[in-house]
Amino acid sequence: LCHSVFGKSINFHNLYDSGELIAFLNTKGAYAWLIPGIFLMVAWIKSAQFPFSSWLPRAMEGPTTSSAIFYGSLSVHIGLFLMIRITPFWADNEIIRILMGIMGLTTAIMASSIANVQSSVKTQIAYASIAQIGIMFIELSLGLHWVALLHFTGNALLRTYQLLVSPSVLNYLIHEQFYHFEKPEDRHHETLAGKFRTTIFMLSLKEWNLDRFQYRFMWDPFKKAGRMLAIIPAGASRVILAIVVICGFSAILWKPDFLEEHHRLTSNAYAIFGLGMILRSFTERNSAKEAWLDLVMSQLLIVMAVGFNEQLELGEVLLYMSGVVLAGTTGYLSLDRFDRIEDGHDLQRYYGHVYEHPKIAMVFLLSCLGMVGFPLTPTFIGIDLVITHVHPGQYTLMTILGLCFIFLEISALRIYSRIFLGPHVKEYHEIAFKNS
Repeated sequence: LCHSVFGKSINFHNLYDSGELIAFLNTKGAYAWLIPGIFLMVAWIKSAQFPFSSWLPRAMEGPTTSSAIFYGSLSVHIGLFLMIRITPFWADNEIIRILMGIMGLTTAIMASSIANVQSSVKTQIAYASIAQIGIMFIELSLGLHWVALLHFTGNALLRTYQLLVSPSVLNYLIHEQFYHFEKPEDRHHETLAGKFRTTIFMLSLKEWNLDRFQYRFMWDPFKKAGRMLAIIPAGASRVILAIVVICGFSAILWKPDFLEEHHRLTSNAYAIFGLGMILRSFTERNSAKEAWLDLVMSQLLIVMAVGFNEQLELGEVLLYMSGVVLAGTTGYLSLDRFDRIEDGHDLQRYYGHVYEHPKIAMVFLLSCLGMVGFPLTPTFIGIDLVITHVHPGQYTLMTILGLCFIFLEISALRIYSRIFLGPHVKEYHEIAFKNS
């Protein structure tokens, strides 16, 4: 959206060196709240704010020291820090500030109740940190930037310390409870206040069912769409795709009058078709190579969608597709070589083949990163050039392309993780923990 409005890639210095960008943004109507609103959503997710709080304790299942460094002190605070850096975007937007304060307050209350009833020390610390970050968002919404920054620093140091000493503290508490356990007193559950307290206790014990909320409203709709498309056999889908691609390239070259008048509708249709191919790959369970081919073909449809929207230069198309072809070919050859070595695998489970095939795993991981636009191939620059041709006001096309790039990353790395990560399928290897 920023690229579409300003016509270039902006950085943090542009926001502070000149007020022209912000003044220009305020003349764009919906963009004045849409851009900071999306940044705020990103900050909520990254800082594990309501209703996205449950990912943090799940991510902290790894070793304590890494949890202390990455989640206790750094990672979970980045969303708040991002909002501080882009202050000019939302400083004069009362709607964004009110939303920030309300969600911060909601998170603080919810996370505090959860932290008080969890049996895991890491989960307690995680939700306690989430609650403090909610208070930081309240401070930020009130314009107390330096207070939020000092709070940020203090909380980061405290949580790092708590995570590092928690094993020792837990050991002492277990000994204390073992030798000095006392049955808790009756809390009068039959009274109205007692029932309310018990309800909040059970709700907090279940972490307010946040996992169920995320799966139901964020993942299940896309999974259902992918499963519907998976009904079409692979061979038939390839024929349909070939017809669509040939017709699309012919239309781009000859430019019939009908498409000139309805180029936006055609562009959205091709973008939706590209998203469908990615979702089909996202839900593929049988063949890794079929899932990979769907991702490669989806990139071609994305380029065609933007080509219908505005005439692309040949150099831009070649720059974008050269990286896709390179990463796609390398990834397919890696999977093909792996198929010749190991038989009988699909995408139903984790196989852990990185133990025996680390070189193939590394090459395929690099292919995945190149496919999704990581700065390894020209596609990284090509994505920027392609998005340049999306006009301001084309919210539908922007949304579809955004979903394409998001699920493209998830789908590619899902293929890699299913085949190469997890406990090894062969019994003569050491059994790894589930969270590996």
